[in-house]
Amino acid sequence: MKTTTLLTVALLAAQASAADLLVPQQYGTIQEAVNAASEGDRVLVSPGTYHEQVNRSGKGISLIGVEGAAATAIDGDHIRTVIIGNGEPSTCLVKGLTIQRGFTNGLGGGVTIAQSSAVFEDCVFKDIRAGSGTLWGAAAWRSEYGAPQVRRCLFVGNEAQVTTSGIYHYLGGSISISACLFVDNGSAHANPGRVQTEVEES
Repeated sequence: MKTTTLLTVALLAAQASAADLLVPQQYGTIQEAVNAASEGDRVLVSPGTYHEQVNRSGKGISLIGVEGAAATAIDGDHIRTVIIGNGEPSTCLVKGLTIQRGFTNGLGGGVTIAQSSAVFEDCVFKDIRAGSGTLWGAAAWRSEYGAPQVRRCLFVGNEAQVTTSGIYHYLGGSISISACLFVDNGSAHANPGRVQTEVEES
């Protein structure tokens, strides 16, 4: 009985300490809010286009576009990867955002994550480019190891000069892709496909 009571108190305390961080009302950029967030917090992003790169920094936090992907975008200006991360747990959620105009010449232009189990839901990946130096990456998405999940996302108008335009996962681990749509993505690779995943067992 004592153990159960202590566990209940601990869970309630954890829930009570979780916070909502508002962009741009409280934080001028998404990255500033992510930097300030603690495990279990939510970064709530109001409609608009945010020109920045967001580093998830291994945190188990939620990043949510409050009015959905049609209203809220993170823009890479065709000069940078839009979202990066390393070691995020499955409690890391990215939802309701458009990830657009990213660029890479080596990894992933929209998302690059490693050792991550982050979940991406109801997002749009569009107009993302991968240059000629991207031999082991992709335009929209690159992940290695980990167990990321991609649900109900749209991949549209992404282009790779060498390899994959959609999703590229490799070096072990696994990736779950469900209810996603791939439209008008292009690649110069001999077998471009809509989704390319490669898993190398160690």
